[in-house]
Amino acid sequence: FDPQAPENGRIQVRVDMQSARLDDADNQAMLPGKDWFFTEKFPDAQFVSTAIRHGAQAGQYIAEGTLTLR
Repeated sequence: FDPQAPENGRIQVRVDMQSARLDDADNQAMLPGKDWFFTEKFPDAQFVSTAIRHGAQAGQYIAEGTLTLR
């Protein structure tokens, strides 16, 4: 990633879906299940950028891309 040419960069992020947390214990128990993230079959989410550009403020960047949850 070059801050002077963010359009030439690429972002790829993997998220462990078991790390998702809610303040409500009942809903927290539902997150890994088949109706939500189904972490048994889909343990990771992934974001891959398709475009990166400068944001409105210095040091700010905007990434567009695809987030795959399941």
